[in-house]
Amino acid sequence: MSSETTEPTASTIVLISPVALDASSWDSSRLPTRPQFRYEYPGHGARSARHDDWDLDWIADDIAATIDGPIDAIGISMGSMVAQHLLVRHPGRVRSAVLAAAGAATNPDVMRERAERILRVGAGGVVTETLERWFTAGAREPTEADFVSKTRATLAAADAPSVSQAWIAMSRHDARDELAGIDAPVTCIAGRDDLATPPAAVTALSEAIPGARLEVLAGPHMLQLETPDKFSAAVRRHFERLEGQQ
Repeated sequence: MSSETTEPTASTIVLISPVALDASSWDSSRLPTRPQFRYEYPGHGARSARHDDWDLDWIADDIAATIDGPIDAIGISMGSMVAQHLLVRHPGRVRSAVLAAAGAATNPDVMRERAERILRVGAGGVVTETLERWFTAGAREPTEADFVSKTRATLAAADAPSVSQAWIAMSRHDARDELAGIDAPVTCIAGRDDLATPPAAVTALSEAIPGARLEVLAGPHMLQLETPDKFSAAVRRHFERLEGQQ
């Protein structure tokens, strides 16, 4: 019998972005030093090729097929919804997860209306209302913060059919019946000033996942953009607790 031992495969932090944004939306985050992969949805960012009729399960499967070894999933907004599906569909692959600014289910009518609206008016036609949901008034007025301006430009340049498909995918998000089976360590993060996903929705998500921890931070929906230091610190606390359990 060989006396050699196999070193465990290092986990990869997979950063899963909000709708219509790209890999650059994580630039201000200061996360633990370990392998990282910034996932982009079809038709988003550098992944310019569209893909027809995908849903969140398809995205979860795509991530699992793209990344080798254990995954530490970090998702915000739509990215949190994807991470929930990843936890449910690939429990053996997800070592842990941080779920920020999303609940366990969406309002399908609202999601479908946004999908239809962006096709009618184009990406530029929904920028202002999106920024109002995502950032505090203080970040938008009277002088727009740099991170808001950059987000404005990204949203305006987004591929409308791809973003519409993302909203359709979110309209089908409902993980409530599966959350009780999750056994990976999970931290849920809510923004106290989040207009898009009230803290109560994130609280309900955390209560549905066995052993999940909840952190409520002072900040809006896009915590990683407007309050990157607070968000990054919460993520680091997640990994400190994770390493302490091993």
